[in-house]
Amino acid sequence: MLNELLSPESGLYHDQSSKALYRVERRARRFEDAFGTSETRETVQHIVEMYPHRDSLRDHLFTWLTDYGKEDR
Repeated sequence: MLNELLSPESGLYHDQSSKALYRVERRARRFEDAFGTSETRETVQHIVEMYPHRDSLRDHLFTWLTDYGKEDR
């Protein structure tokens, strides 16, 4: 799961549609369920750094993480 999220060659990132954004979000939610919010934030930060010009991906993921507050689950 982590390899898929962190690999720039992953099929998750080939499409830039809103449908693709939700697909990435679902994977991040599964990751969070397994590893907690702190690990997920680090992973999301890495994803955003991989694609610095994909504003919609960055905004979607950061908004999603912000909704959960700052406490680790």
